[in-house]
Amino acid sequence: LKRVLKSLILQKRYHRLKSGQFVSLEARAFQQLQRVLAQMEASERDLRDGRLVLPAVRNMKHLIGASILHLHADLLEKWFELKSGQGFRLDLPNSLESQLYPYQRTGIQFLKNLDAQGCHGILADEMGLGKTIQAIGYIATISDSRALIVAPASLLRNWEAELKRFLPGRPVHVVTGSQTSRLSELKYLAENTVTIVSYTTLRTDVRRHPVYDVVFFDEAQHLKNPQSQTVSQLRHLQAKRRFALTGTPLENRPRDIWSIFHVLFPELLPDLATFEKWSFDDMQQFIQPFLLRREKKDVLQDLPKKQIEHHYVELGPNQKRLYASYLAKLQLETLQHLDETKREDRLKLLAGLTRLRQICNDPGLFVEGYTGEATKRTRLLSLIAEKRAAGKRILIFSQYTQMLERIRSDLAQRHLPHFLLTGETPLEDRVALCDRFNDGEVDLFLISLKAGGTGLNLASADTVILFDSWWNPAVEQQAADRAHRLGQQSDVTVIKLLTRGTIEEKMTELQDRKAKMVDAVLTAPDSDALTVKELVHLVTTKEEQR
Repeated sequence: LKRVLKSLILQKRYHRLKSGQFVSLEARAFQQLQRVLAQMEASERDLRDGRLVLPAVRNMKHLIGASILHLHADLLEKWFELKSGQGFRLDLPNSLESQLYPYQRTGIQFLKNLDAQGCHGILADEMGLGKTIQAIGYIATISDSRALIVAPASLLRNWEAELKRFLPGRPVHVVTGSQTSRLSELKYLAENTVTIVSYTTLRTDVRRHPVYDVVFFDEAQHLKNPQSQTVSQLRHLQAKRRFALTGTPLENRPRDIWSIFHVLFPELLPDLATFEKWSFDDMQQFIQPFLLRREKKDVLQDLPKKQIEHHYVELGPNQKRLYASYLAKLQLETLQHLDETKREDRLKLLAGLTRLRQICNDPGLFVEGYTGEATKRTRLLSLIAEKRAAGKRILIFSQYTQMLERIRSDLAQRHLPHFLLTGETPLEDRVALCDRFNDGEVDLFLISLKAGGTGLNLASADTVILFDSWWNPAVEQQAADRAHRLGQQSDVTVIKLLTRGTIEEKMTELQDRKAKMVDAVLTAPDSDALTVKELVHLVTTKEEQR
């Protein structure tokens, strides 16, 4: 049998028996078995005394599809338990159980079930559904174990606060300081400590960390580039169970999903080249048992509504003249000589688009000594007065920190108390600012779009103003979801300020088209990528496009 299997694995057309007789391997049954062996990437090394020994999880899909094979009942049972998310008893502390929504308990059950089957996976709930508390719930079930949380540096204190809130008796350690001191501290931590570390720090120290019982990778998009140093180094982290948390996995390309699983569960998928040849249906079906995704509309029917409004503003006379001149310059100097393959040309195009967008916001962002109008700023101030008079609590987002400083100056002149959070805000202050805002200390919070896009819970706000737009609609959704999340008691209004007849209008059209493709990963690869042609479309007229 071993020799016959070897001939099949080597895809021979016939096999010679000890008696000297030849057996054709081109018969239908042999060919069917040969296809199964090829799909499972079986090699001679996998043959042991006439038995074929292969990783079960990785190959169950092919095995179950092969009607010629009779599978062991335990193997089939494991596969269907994984697909249904059932099969492991969940016992949570009462103090935590009382804080959970039913779907969050199901999420913890999902993690425990993967654990029980010796598997790893991704919790991919939409932002605002409480992935943090579900991860903490899982950690609560392994009370005597060593756990690690890996997160962006901006979220370390947020994780520390949440762990102390929901697991008050569990020791928590945030890894900071010089390499010598942080590695020294790791040696003396209690066995049941929950350790929190940034991606950047772990990348440097990974080979010096102990073995963990479980690791959670928060904001797992940090693992989506298989060629990155982060992915290369973090694969050396030793952990018995590995889980990822991300709110936007379905915007990733198949390559991104493969890269995340390459860190979490390397034995699950084939090599990247083979994986990218799979059909999208095969990818989706195979990954499904290891990825749990819920949306707000499916699990929180009682969550207050989110309403999106577009408020259009006309450019003032001075702004219009500046906008027209910079647009003409961009079309003349850049578009006429644009070579899409040259990085320098693409950067020139992006720089020109940035200037146009800054003129829409406030030309004073880059025109020295500009004293003309900035109509969007004027509109923002009237909106703030209107919303505050109605008792609203407001978050204001911009991608330009200079713009936030100008808005801050306007608020100071009007003696309106507010908070400001940007990339320069010390990490330890961010959670404190959010807590003070949620406690009602002020009603206005200015936030940098990127610095505030993740990890902040500002559910006491009910109005979100996006002062300028971002290329990817998911980034704006992240900003809006700082308010539209668990704990929100009021309907949330998201206001996008747009200047009429400018690049901002076309960006909104582009975003709407992209948003329809956001269910992307396994149905529309590369849907979140912005092409040079789409960028050019933003600054050309319909006649020029024809």
